[in-house]
Amino acid sequence: TVGVRGTMFDGYIGADGSAFIVLLNGEVEVCNHGGACVQLTDPCECALVQPDGRIQGARRPNQQILQGTSPGAAVPFLLGQNTLNPKMQVPTRVARNCVGGLSSSPTNTGRTNFSSSTGRGQQGDGEGANGLGTGGANGGGGNGGGGNGGSNGGQNTGGP
Repeated sequence: TVGVRGTMFDGYIGADGSAFIVLLNGEVEVCNHGGACVQLTDPCECALVQPDGRIQGARRPNQQILQGTSPGAAVPFLLGQNTLNPKMQVPTRVARNCVGGLSSSPTNTGRTNFSSSTGRGQQGDGEGANGLGTGGANGGGGNGGGGNGGSNGGQNTGGP
């Protein structure tokens, strides 16, 4: 589960049940089915939630945490925001800082992209132990708070 508080984030949910979230502004709380939670509080901080419930964390997106998923599929709104409503866009400097030297590719391999800028909602559910990098939640479907639809095959998961 992901709780959103007046925040901006980008990410995807994979066909295998994995979920990736990168925080852009604000705070995101990622919780497992049992209620144990991990906080993402710093811009560019990210988490990959494995299908088995483990969470791998990083200070910013990198090839290791993306595990072969192209940045264009994982964080499409950081690489290009022209399809987003201007109210949903993040400052260019934030986007550049978060993607660093990652190369872009438009490939989307079974991922559902989502993005949120404000609001409160939940995304997915799961089970497993907690602790950024050592345990975690199992991402799934659900409602994103105040989001906008993803590009590259994504869907609108935005909520009120």
